Amino acid sequence: MVIQYPYDLFYKHEGKAEYDPITGDFKEQEKKWISVGKCRDEITPETEIIGNDGIAFKSSGVIYCPLGTREIPKGSTVKVVDGNSIRLLTSVKTFRKDQLHIRIWV
Repeated sequence: MVIQYPYDLFYKHEGKAEYDPITGDFKEQEKKWISVGKCRDEITPETEIIGNDGIAFKSSGVIYCPLGTREIPKGSTVKVVDGNSIRLLTSVKTFRKDQLHIRIWV
C-alpha cells in the first residue's frame, strides 16, 4: 500500500535574541527543531520557479504536505526525516497552498 505522506517534516525555530538590561548583552535564544507534520519529498533537477511574490528563483526539489499544514517562512531551514535518517536538509524558497495539498519549494 502506498502512503501519501510517509515522512516527517521539521523546521528550525530561530529564537530571537533578547536584551539583558543588567549585563547590557544580547542573549541568543535556543534554536530547536519544531515538528510540522507528515510530508513527502521529490528531488528534481534545478528548475526556475516563479514565487508567490512574482520573483523567480531556482528550486531543486519540492515537499508536499496535507492541507492545513502551518506556513513555514521563506528562508527557514527544514528537514525531512524517515525514521532515524534525514532525507533532506535545506532552506525554504517559497510556500504555496494549492487545491489538494501544500507545496514547499526548496
